[in-house]
Formats: sequence, structure tokens, C-alpha cells
Amino acid sequence: MELISKHELVAALYEAAIPSLEAFFKAHENEFFYGFCVEILAEEGYFHVGASSVESFQPTIASYLKDGFSLEDIMGDGIRWNNQEWAYFDLNYDCGIWEKEWQSTLDRLNAHKTYMYNLRDPEAAVSCEAFASLFEAAGREAFQKIIASGILDTPKKTPDFRAFVFEHHDVF
Repeated sequence: MELISKHELVAALYEAAIPSLEAFFKAHENEFFYGFCVEILAEEGYFHVGASSVESFQPTIASYLKDGFSLEDIMGDGIRWNNQEWAYFDLNYDCGIWEKEWQSTLDRLNAHKTYMYNLRDPEAAVSCEAFASLFEAAGREAFQKIIASGILDTPKKTPDFRAFVFEHHDVF
């Protein structure tokens, strides 16, 4: 079974992300964003587009303070910059636009994953590794394309705004 090309995958990720982000930032135009990221879970083919704003992070701060954490700990890299603590962790998956734009590619990826999982070792392991490698490379390239598009010029941002991309297993 032929795997989707990197070029096709980058285009599909980008074309699904941009209208999702446009709608998201329009719906949250009064918030001040301090972070934007893409978390890739390559082996599963997940591309989580996340953002966090000062306003959306307030409940997280309150919860951690209640649990005895210091404000210094909360505002550090371990909590504030942990995208899984963000209210908008996977804003693209919460968006009907993403589902519509991504569905045909998702169907192809799912068919390929089914094919891979039915292979025997060592062919299955090689195929899964190739899939994960392709998806991570395409996800990183799509992130760069999103950044280059200027979409992050739209929202209000804090002075310490960061945009980053990472593969899930490299961090967690």
C-alpha cells in the first residue's frame, strides 16, 4: 500500500489548520495569547494545534494555587508552557472546520495504519517507523508553513509570546 507523500501531508495539515485558526482567533479576539504550538504524536498521526491566552489560563492558575503550588512554579516552564495544561490544547480537533478539511486525509492515514498493523514483524515495525518519521517531518514542515503564513499576526499577544513545535514522545 502506498503511503501518502510528504508534500500531500504537509498541504493537508496546512490547509486544515489555517481556516481552523482563522475561526479560532476570530472567536477569541479579545484574549491576549502567550503561546501557540503544534504537538505531533507521529506514530498515531495526531497534529494538535494549541494556543493559550492569559484569560484562558486563569482557571489553571487558580487550581494549582489551591493545590499549594507557588505562582512562580505555575508560571514556569513546567506548567505555563506545558500545552497539555492549556484550555485550547487541541483547538483544531474541537473545530468542525478541521474535521471537514482533514477527513479525506484522515481516511487515507487510517487505511494505511490498518494495513501496517496487519503486517508481520519485522515488516510491520519498519512500516510503522516510516509512517511516524514521515508524519513528524510533515508536521514540522506544516508548522513552519503556518508560522510563515502570518496567521499569528492576527491575535493580540503578550511580550513573551512563544510559538513552538514538538513530537510528543520527545517531551512526555
